[in-house]
Amino acid sequence: MRKKIKLIIYPILIVVFGLILISCGNPYKSEEAIEYLEEFEYIKEEFMDRYELAGTTSRIALSPVILEMQDSKRDLSRLNPPEKCERFSAVQELCLQGMDKVIEGFQEFQMENEIQSLLLLKEADKIFESVDKTINEKETAGETGLQKITVILDWVPNTNHTGIYVAKENGYYNDEGLEVEIIQPSEGGSADLVAAGKGEFGISYQEQVTYARTTDDPLPIVAIAAIVQHNTSGFASPADKDIKTPADFEGKIYGGWGSPMEEAMLKGLMEKYDADYSKLEIVNIGASDFLTSISRDVDFAWIFYGWDGIKAELEDIPIDFMLLQEVDPLLDFYTPLIIASEATIDEDPGLVEKFLRATEKGYLLAIENPEEAAQLFLLDNSELDTELVTASQKYLSGQYKADSPKWGAMEKSIWDNFSNWMYDNNLLQARLESEKAFTNEFLPQ
Repeated sequence: MRKKIKLIIYPILIVVFGLILISCGNPYKSEEAIEYLEEFEYIKEEFMDRYELAGTTSRIALSPVILEMQDSKRDLSRLNPPEKCERFSAVQELCLQGMDKVIEGFQEFQMENEIQSLLLLKEADKIFESVDKTINEKETAGETGLQKITVILDWVPNTNHTGIYVAKENGYYNDEGLEVEIIQPSEGGSADLVAAGKGEFGISYQEQVTYARTTDDPLPIVAIAAIVQHNTSGFASPADKDIKTPADFEGKIYGGWGSPMEEAMLKGLMEKYDADYSKLEIVNIGASDFLTSISRDVDFAWIFYGWDGIKAELEDIPIDFMLLQEVDPLLDFYTPLIIASEATIDEDPGLVEKFLRATEKGYLLAIENPEEAAQLFLLDNSELDTELVTASQKYLSGQYKADSPKWGAMEKSIWDNFSNWMYDNNLLQARLESEKAFTNEFLPQ
């Protein structure tokens, strides 16, 4: 087992950290850059040494080594990237996520959860591959003279994102003078990262935007386009669990992704059905596979039917699915959608227009020709199952635009109805000013 862990992660760390050091162009133009790189090199060598030691250490003796890896990760988190490496902070954040997964993987190995350990290490593998890919894309973009921008996904790549990948593969972004990098987020979603300037655009949800804009410390994010017109998400569970309504959530284990909004939604729905929220156990399954999770770790999860529901159909696994607007009509909100920060909108409105012009072309192609769109999506995500992607794409081709005259358009009434439902159910600290939370201004005419 330890040898497998070492084979999966150690070579990746060597490549990733090496690439990061050379990705900032010429790092020796300033004293600050030299000092940063020296410190970074020291920390990464320290982490790799401790990782190698962990990979050859017995289960009962792992704790001190894990603590030392945590020290290395903490040291890296305290580093401030030099200003000349504009995007380095986003790459560094990804590396920290990878370190987290490695550490968690060894902790699970300590507890003899070998399958969960390997899953965590596999996630780390994907994170570090994303870092590698990010660096390579940035180097290429620097040579083309295109404006480099980052799109932060809400989860692992799936067919909700197809239009973005189509626009990238077909050169629609390049036609607008853009070089687009697509990355996965940390657990909890993209809103914090977009608000902090780690990416120009992100994939989010109306419930996340609503919650983020009404907290004591609100995030300056704005929805700029709806990817899907009607909510295709809901709670899914194995049919033999007999979970039919939110009242049945009592005494169950819910698998989530770590968002405060997620917990607020569960609480509101359970209270509506006179269920005791304190009797629901919530565990963070992150980006773990839904079908694997419900077969082993949790009783139900919040899914997009167009992905996990279709996958269950293809694998002939019976599930119960509660479409949210069937639980309450006011829950037919926009999910997923595209967000930008207020700063991006105010400082570079032309960028928002260019990005959405190209993105709309991608989604329109996915609507008109789902099989072609699926193939273009798979060019960037070849690890995914072709049958699942194609079936999911056919399902979503009728959902992106649905009954709206225009892709991406949003209605104020949908924002008001949902935010009022949240406020009336004591899920928000303040009422949402919906006119500031979304805009159709930048959609192509």
